[in-house]
Amino acid sequence: MTIKLDKVYVLPITWIPDIYVNPSNNGNLQSSKYKKIETAIKRSGEDFLIELKQEIQTARNKKLSKINSA
Repeated sequence: MTIKLDKVYVLPITWIPDIYVNPSNNGNLQSSKYKKIETAIKRSGEDFLIELKQEIQTARNKKLSKINSA
């Protein structure tokens, strides 16, 4: 069995430009620009973790706000 891939782009997850954590989708990490290599942000793993932690906190705040307003 052989699998052939054509027109493949590899982008490190740490370079995805617009990461966000979706609180209404089980807290999944998402991006709207993950296919646009030209918009990549070359950041280190440490910088990515800082941004990811901020996004997780933002998602938690949104979820709590939604629960409290219900």
